[in-house]
Amino acid sequence: MNKEQVVSSGATGCLGISLGDTFVKAWKIFKDKIRLILIVVLIVQVPLSAASLGLSRLPILTGQQDFLNQQSNLIRNNQSEKVDWGTFAEDSAELAGLSLAIHFFSSLAGTLSFVAVALLVKAAAEGEAVDWRGAMARALKCWPAAVVTLLMIELMLSGLFLMLIVPMIVFYIYWTFAIQAVALNQKTGWGAIRYSMDLVRGRWWKVLGFSLIFGVMSLALTAIVNTLNVGQGNFFSDVFFAAVISAALSFFIVAYTVLFIDLERTSAAAPSGP
Repeated sequence: MNKEQVVSSGATGCLGISLGDTFVKAWKIFKDKIRLILIVVLIVQVPLSAASLGLSRLPILTGQQDFLNQQSNLIRNNQSEKVDWGTFAEDSAELAGLSLAIHFFSSLAGTLSFVAVALLVKAAAEGEAVDWRGAMARALKCWPAAVVTLLMIELMLSGLFLMLIVPMIVFYIYWTFAIQAVALNQKTGWGAIRYSMDLVRGRWWKVLGFSLIFGVMSLALTAIVNTLNVGQGNFFSDVFFAAVISAALSFFIVAYTVLFIDLERTSAAAPSGP
């Protein structure tokens, strides 16, 4: 299977492949490379999920959460005079900071599997034979650049959110393919972000539509898998189902990478505009 077979069929002018064609091509790659995709995702996500869940269940965090829940109940029951406002504010700030740190740790570390999956999709698109070891080796080489790029995006989106939510959404869509730009085009930091913006420019509404549909589907898939976790709250059960969710959601990395390849192919013909 070569690159033209993956991204050309079903192209509709300068806007590229349709949503349906994206799913068909992404599913074909996902199905053909399922073993390799699962290996690279699980190699990263199982220990990462275990570490993240372990950190979130540290006694200091669970103790603070119990205290905050108790204080919140007092506020809801109109017993504000019994609230220890100083400790409440201090613990709220500490818990928010630690939760944010765990989020960043998970996001930045998890980028490794994202990059590896994107590399597998590109190899499939170009008919190149790559095993999971080769994909992981390549991913490790560009992982630092992906971490720098993602950190820049997270910080800039946080700043935009504090200003207004609309600019945050606008630039979030523009920066959708920054990690693919790192993995597949050796870009770093602002260069990767700029590359993504150039690809999306003129197709912003299309990428927004794809992102909304992918987002709703990923949320639904996550909810379905979570309902199967009858042992929720058990560390090993939670780690297992977190890994299952990561494996299932890797399909959307494939889909976004297929879309990225098509946007590159059609970028020269893209119209100007948002």
